Amino acid sequence: MKGFNIITGIPRSGSTLLCNILSQNPAFFAGATSPLPEIIGAMIVKFSTSPEIQGALMRDRIKTQNKLAAMIHGAIDAWYFDQDKIVFDKSRGWSFNANLLHELYDDIKIIVTVRDLRAVFGSIEKQHRKTSMFDLAANPVEKTLLARADLFLSPEGMIGQCAIGVQDVIARGRDNVFVLHYEAFSVDPSTKIQELYTFLGLEPYDHDFEDIENVSHEPDALWLNKFPHTGDGEVKPTDRVEWKSYLTPDIGQKIFDRYPAYNTLFGYH
Repeated sequence: MKGFNIITGIPRSGSTLLCNILSQNPAFFAGATSPLPEIIGAMIVKFSTSPEIQGALMRDRIKTQNKLAAMIHGAIDAWYFDQDKIVFDKSRGWSFNANLLHELYDDIKIIVTVRDLRAVFGSIEKQHRKTSMFDLAANPVEKTLLARADLFLSPEGMIGQCAIGVQDVIARGRDNVFVLHYEAFSVDPSTKIQELYTFLGLEPYDHDFEDIENVSHEPDALWLNKFPHTGDGEVKPTDRVEWKSYLTPDIGQKIFDRYPAYNTLFGYH
């Protein structure tokens, strides 16, 4: 592995598309969602609760912390033992580990993909309506549009949790974070990828934005193939207000009002 970088952000905001584009560069590896944040999170819980590690910290805190850092590095290196490339590890879970990443890697780059939260839920609802015979709702009310919006946008929900996570990444005030707006990316991918290469400090590569192959295959079958990740074909401008076809105005406003700091931070109005 010649380098380790992170892709994180909001669901349905182009991270799979970005990985497929980056993978065109033979010097890069950008795959499907990584298990590393979950694995490392379990390690940290064990580090923090093990009596033996607590004892080691009492005896020599600096040496023990260095050992624990080496174990996390080792887990990451082991996962990518077969890669002799610059790695872009994708997971929304990394948003909650920005401080750890800064501590472990001096030169790590974090790419955050964002999108209007109304459009994110609209995209999810659009896909859901294609497969309405599959629904994991625990009760009839959870099948309603309002309840689904509340569920997804709650602080523990798939969208709300990620919104809080990306806000935290930015709040830490580091200059190694690149924000990629899905809306602008879909309109002018060439310019945005050029900006990304500049941020990475790497020579640009001649990417093909008209015939993209899906190489970062997600295990969509585990979720009944309701929300497929493809990110292939040609990059086309997204319809910024398509969500209005799937959400009522009051629900759109409710979603917008849920995370005002997110909207201000990333320029959504």
